[in-house]
Amino acid sequence: MSVTVGDLVKVKSKGITGVIVYETRNTFTVKSGGKLKVIPKKGESFIKDGLSYNGDALVGRVYERLDP
Repeated sequence: MSVTVGDLVKVKSKGITGVIVYETRNTFTVKSGGKLKVIPKKGESFIKDGLSYNGDALVGRVYERLDP
């Protein structure tokens, strides 16, 4: 399981909760409170469904993270 566009997440250090609406290699864009916030993946933790994901492991494009 991973974190990707469409997921509801909480950004641990920033206290932001929202839906990921866009992803680049190094960032997630999260819609929170009607505003878009660009969050760097590196050095951040993302919480989805009670599980914490290390942003450093999420750096890269989605297709680069998927198993063949």
